[in-house]
Amino acid sequence: MESPPAEVLTAFGITETPVPLTGGQGQTWRAGDLVLKPEDADARVAWLVDTIEQLPDTDDFRLARHVRAGDGRLLVDGWEATGWLAGAHLSESWADVLTVSRAFHAALATVPVPSAGVPGDDNHWRIADRVAWGEQPCAADVPAAVRALFDRLQSHVDAPWTGSAPQLIHADIGNNVLFAPDEGLPPAIIDVSPYVRPAEFANAMAVADAMAWQGAPLTHAIRFVTTVDGGDQLLARAVVFRIVAAALVWPGYPERLAAEVDAYRPVLSAL
Repeated sequence: MESPPAEVLTAFGITETPVPLTGGQGQTWRAGDLVLKPEDADARVAWLVDTIEQLPDTDDFRLARHVRAGDGRLLVDGWEATGWLAGAHLSESWADVLTVSRAFHAALATVPVPSAGVPGDDNHWRIADRVAWGEQPCAADVPAAVRALFDRLQSHVDAPWTGSAPQLIHADIGNNVLFAPDEGLPPAIIDVSPYVRPAEFANAMAVADAMAWQGAPLTHAIRFVTTVDGGDQLLARAVVFRIVAAALVWPGYPERLAAEVDAYRPVLSAL
């Protein structure tokens, strides 16, 4: 937890002392009406500002947007700022998250998909996404537990997708919806993680994450599989995305990787 340096605070006109926030991989800070976190993908941030963040707020959602420094920069010494939005994660709000997600993705469907793909580095998340969609093989040297889970799901990964067309999605929306019912405000959507996939893949990710980390029951996943076209395939791809990304992120931490695999294994009962 390294707080934003003084020059970053000055650039964004911040006079308050930053306080750490939960989430954001332990690197997110609030200072007054701004949220600060490390970021080095200038092109991706600029693209978000010019595209997705042009969507207006609605009665169904509010959207966190980037704030420029006093000199117009979006990034200052590797830090970005977004507006702070009132709200909090609510326990057992899994169905409500999907409702918010579907409203947001209906709006996102109006934003053109970039011809060259979403700007950004080809990092472990992008690799995991391609593996989950059968566009790249799973590495041969992944740990045995990851390989075993992948092998059980490979038929879903190899199956051709015949459902809805790809569009821009928020691939981590399940962890990034804040509710503010006492304030009478629509839910807030933060930290957009942009990918180009079918809209319901974002919801499959939310369902898998809810089961893995938030105590959602198996019925939550079964409902998704039985009510969404291609739901079983999408949910399988979501699990592959998470475990392959974990194998790439935590290669030297076998206990952490084992916890990730164990967390997502129960999702398979719905497939």
